[in-house]
Amino acid sequence: MRTNTTMKLTTLTAAIGLAMGSGVYAVDTFEAGQDVGYQVDEIALISVSADVTGLAITTTVDGLAGAAPADDSDTSSTWAITVNKAAGKKVTALLGAAMPAHTLLSVELAAPSTGASKGKVGLNTRDTGVAVAAIDVVDSIEPVYQNGMQVEYTLSADVEAGVITATTAHVTYTVADL
Repeated sequence: MRTNTTMKLTTLTAAIGLAMGSGVYAVDTFEAGQDVGYQVDEIALISVSADVTGLAITTTVDGLAGAAPADDSDTSSTWAITVNKAAGKKVTALLGAAMPAHTLLSVELAAPSTGASKGKVGLNTRDTGVAVAAIDVVDSIEPVYQNGMQVEYTLSADVEAGVITATTAHVTYTVADL
């Protein structure tokens, strides 16, 4: 019987030691610490405002016979960008499909405070209308967040383009590494 009592006391002592050693009955202190994991991923976002409607060539450069068709421009669209990578970024523009032969669709994006605009760039070849490869429209972009920057589209046409009924052209803008 004495062995049984000793065995029970030994087991109880071991259980209390385990409980105390595992921190179940840890003593509170006046300070505590905790590790907090964190990261900031690369952000490279771009957006444009509402679609542009109504580019139309309706007259000649001087409004008289014997002159070339007048270009039409639209500045109602704006764009925004957020970039946090210091290595430098650029924005490219890509026309989704060919334009009619003898027409040219151009775009110019105002630059953010940390970038440089490439000025007015053609998105297609004028003689055939074939879309060009993605073309730089803004470069040298360093970390920035900015909105409300102007987008200007210009439609040009030669008389050889003939009459073109209202249609749309899709332009895709991409933020890419320099």
